[in-house]
Amino acid sequence: MKKYILLMVLAVLAVSVEAGTNENAGTCVGQFLKIGVGARPCGMGEAFSAIADDVNAIYWNPAGLMQIAEKQGTFMHSEWLTDLRYEFLAYCQPMNKGVEAFSITYLRMGDMEGTDKDENLIGNFGAYDYAMSMAYALPIPDMDNIYAGITGKIIQQKIEKESARAIALDIGILYFDPEIQGLKFAAVLQNLGSKLKFVSESESLPITYKLGVAYERDKLTLAGDVIKPEDNHGRVSVGVEYLCTPNLALRLGYNSQNDLDKGWTLGAGYKFDSIQLDYGFIPHGKLDNTHRLSFTKRF
Repeated sequence: MKKYILLMVLAVLAVSVEAGTNENAGTCVGQFLKIGVGARPCGMGEAFSAIADDVNAIYWNPAGLMQIAEKQGTFMHSEWLTDLRYEFLAYCQPMNKGVEAFSITYLRMGDMEGTDKDENLIGNFGAYDYAMSMAYALPIPDMDNIYAGITGKIIQQKIEKESARAIALDIGILYFDPEIQGLKFAAVLQNLGSKLKFVSESESLPITYKLGVAYERDKLTLAGDVIKPEDNHGRVSVGVEYLCTPNLALRLGYNSQNDLDKGWTLGAGYKFDSIQLDYGFIPHGKLDNTHRLSFTKRF
């Protein structure tokens, strides 16, 4: 099993180093589904599919929810590019045989001036995207050290009076190496579903394939993901987290998707008993710097 997953990682890595811009970049709708959630994962360059050990796993790899032993809730706020506001709310709880989770993702653009075909002002209008998700993770029967998870999503985008809806699935697998303690592998398929239809045109969602690896030992966590969206070239994400104290964590990451800057990300987190605060800094060159702040509660 380990050798098979390693071969998959190498295969996708070969795809991810292709140079140049894909002519299909951004042609799928629902691009907000690609925006990472959680200040902790984003501060680590979004290399999180094989870590996935907190409630943010509902987005990164639903199989990782099986690592959670208590109820958790999280809220993330992001001051994103220009006037965009990005919010994420999620909750998870262990069940008899698995773990279930729920989340809402919301992206809103500030009001804009609307004009008719003759450039006359016709009033302001707004636009927003949101996704409601429900996930379930469980061990795979008769297979040791491997978890599976699935997330169902209802997606809506609205621009002025026009709106479109779709449904989609995320499927994830998380494998623990039985020989090397702390070594994990992941495989994730995201946004497999129906098309979004605005007026008379239907367009596909941004289906994305991910393979990840993570290694945790003592105070240090290392992680790497290779990602291949259907509407763009592949990319690489790597991240590191170091526990300076049992309460304070520092993070560094690199995401090759961010060609507007040098790709580096920074983050930090601090625990207060059952409460954790996380911050992520993600620069986008001349466009702007973005910030993510997360509040997580364990029950």
